[in-house]
Amino acid sequence: MGLKVKFFGSMNPLKTSFSGKQLFFEAIEREINTWLMTRPGIEIVEIKQSATGGSFATAKLLVSVWYRDHEGHTS
Repeated sequence: MGLKVKFFGSMNPLKTSFSGKQLFFEAIEREINTWLMTRPGIEIVEIKQSATGGSFATAKLLVSVWYRDHEGHTS
């Protein structure tokens, strides 16, 4: 069975404090965990992440989950 990929992305409008960053990471973490819980038959092959942004730009995060689907789920 071939590899599939699922992308998760988020932008952080709350750049000013640690608590804002914490909420940013918790939101994408929840999204990924929810997706994984609905697909118990997949085999995770690799997870990659990329982040952009800085002091003056909105932080952006992209996470890709590469997997094999042994149960035939779509996306």
